[in-house]
Amino acid sequence: PKELLLSEKCAHKNPEIAALQNELKCSILIKQDWHFDLQGSLHFLLTHFKLHSLDSFGINSQSCATSAAGALLS
Repeated sequence: PKELLLSEKCAHKNPEIAALQNELKCSILIKQDWHFDLQGSLHFLLTHFKLHSLDSFGINSQSCATSAAGALLS
């Protein structure tokens, strides 16, 4: 990957992140934890794409993919 997007909590709990960054030669963007909140991400995605569910994207509204997509687009 060219870039890794991490929550603050994940970045602080994993000191090996710097080594991973050097090994992969990628940039790391650290976002505040609230960007990865499941309910906030779900609301953001539904509003942004003007949808009633995320079924058309093939992701469950309770999945990690929902949190990741919300953080990525926020």
